[in-house]
Amino acid sequence: MRKLDGHDTLWFARARDGSDDYSRMARQKCVMNAMLQQISPQVAVTHFEQIAKASSAMISTDIPASEVPRFMSLALKAKSQKVATLSLVPPMINTADPDIPLIKKKVTQAIDRAEGTAPKPAAPHKKAGSGDGVVTGGSVGSLSSGYAANQADDLDNAC
Repeated sequence: MRKLDGHDTLWFARARDGSDDYSRMARQKCVMNAMLQQISPQVAVTHFEQIAKASSAMISTDIPASEVPRFMSLALKAKSQKVATLSLVPPMINTADPDIPLIKKKVTQAIDRAEGTAPKPAAPHKKAGSGDGVVTGGSVGSLSSGYAANQADDLDNAC
């Protein structure tokens, strides 16, 4: 466990050195999950100007300042909601030749999970990378077996 400042968090989430894009994507999901758990919408809005200045090279928006309270209200509502995640990555999806019906099925399942209408799984499935101990670029798993954060229904247990 390590506490990261903003610079190190961005480096961890975006670095490609010694890993592949799918490992990077898994790390980004872990960082976004950690941010959802740790940053309150009130703090984000209170420090909006500082965040905007720090991220101006990465993010742009045309949201007028008069709409910020509406987004804060939405963020407060969203924070209490279950988040479903879906990564359309190998080994499930061959990105060079994607299986469109499978993608549609997986997206529907993710929406159903988020809305709480998904059927209960028959048996727990093995998480990608579990048991093999392989860590590549900061994510459990490998390109051939899949990265835990890209395959998990529950990011809290995959990161």
